[in-house]
Amino acid sequence: MGTLELLEAELAKDLLARVRSGAATAAELAVARQYLKDAGAFAGVIESGSPAHNLLEGLPFTEAPH
Repeated sequence: MGTLELLEAELAKDLLARVRSGAATAAELAVARQYLKDAGAFAGVIESGSPAHNLLEGLPFTEAPH
């Protein structure tokens, strides 16, 4: 695993841990949202098993109806 992949994995793990613990600040939630947006979460193109997918699946929210 390369440096960029390691950084992405650690970022996703840290963001998820902060959200789950309830300690995430508004700024950290915005970072998580932007990270997921940049990864394609809102377009439905996140690859299963990727750090972004793991973060998205671990968030304590349900999908809003369209």
